[in-house]
Amino acid sequence: MNIIFYEWKRNWKSALKVALFCGIILLVSLPFTPFFSEGDFVPQMREALDMIPSFVMSFFGFYEGQDFTSHAQYLGFVHRFVFLVSGVFAAWLGGQFVAKDRWEQTMDFLLSKPLKRWQIMLFKVLANVLILLTVILLYRIFMAAIFKLYDIFGLTLEMDAFPMAKMLFAMFTIQLFFFALGCLLSMVIPHGNLSIATSVGIALLFYLFEVADKSGSGLGVFSILSPFHHLQAEKIATSPGGAMVGFILVSLLLCGGSYAIFHNFDYRLKEPY
Repeated sequence: MNIIFYEWKRNWKSALKVALFCGIILLVSLPFTPFFSEGDFVPQMREALDMIPSFVMSFFGFYEGQDFTSHAQYLGFVHRFVFLVSGVFAAWLGGQFVAKDRWEQTMDFLLSKPLKRWQIMLFKVLANVLILLTVILLYRIFMAAIFKLYDIFGLTLEMDAFPMAKMLFAMFTIQLFFFALGCLLSMVIPHGNLSIATSVGIALLFYLFEVADKSGSGLGVFSILSPFHHLQAEKIATSPGGAMVGFILVSLLLCGGSYAIFHNFDYRLKEPY
């Protein structure tokens, strides 16, 4: 249990900053709801900015066929960037899972405890999942406060059609996937900074695959690998379904692979490979 507390204490401030940043994204986006809700807004914007490559427009969510005619769809568009920020944070968190302890030489301390390796792994995973849930809880609190603030100033939002719980669950699913992937990378990359950079880089690459698919680029074929493709915030906001269970199962398999590596190598050595 001390491991859980130590891990949570080490990262809770980062969780607060990420949740606050996601809240700021929502805060600055809501005043534009009436403008974006006009049916021809996206086509007009794409036409006015036709000198900008389609890939760049798609990166910011203004791809061909984008629709903001309802408040739920616009909020889904905003959460595209919330998903990206929270996913990158989870990748950062996973990338330092073991690599940071090895680089800072605190692994000896962990392995000297009267715990089996599966217990150390379990406690560290639980602590980091708790961090991810902390982000979601704080973001939900910020979201409620922001909606209340705008309601006071007379900006009414049609929230009845917005699947809040499903959106937050999809956000957690993306976080869990990138955390598990980063965790696996941290097992095989000995240097903490390199492990984190690789994990975050892959998360960004998966987002770019989704952008490439929206812009019609040839790289879009790789979007089938990306959770940003299967868990598009805009679609979750307006339609049932989604691949959340599948990505959770993949995340568990990645964690299982991480444990297999952790169980079979002597991490008390600085360079075990």
